[in-house]
Amino acid sequence: MERLQEKASRYAQQIGVSPAGISVRHFRSRWGSCYKNGQVVFNWNIIKAPHVITDYVVIHELCHLVHSNHSAEFWGLVGHHDPSYTEHKHWLRQKGISLL
Repeated sequence: MERLQEKASRYAQQIGVSPAGISVRHFRSRWGSCYKNGQVVFNWNIIKAPHVITDYVVIHELCHLVHSNHSAEFWGLVGHHDPSYTEHKHWLRQKGISLL
């Protein structure tokens, strides 16, 4: 949890957002979630991933505080903070199941 909070704090500052709260829980099929009230929740299993993958998930969820959808603007913001996000997204699709 501490590692995720540290990453979330660092990236929130870079992105210019202020999450209402950060927490972890078990999800069966997602790595994180961003709620309309500003809460960001991560799947605790993501901590088992390489740092760059965890960073991608944190960036992805925090960018939802700016864009609540997966629009081109959203992906542009994700790409600004993680230029290799397509590789990280692909890694999660291919190898993420092993973390669950």
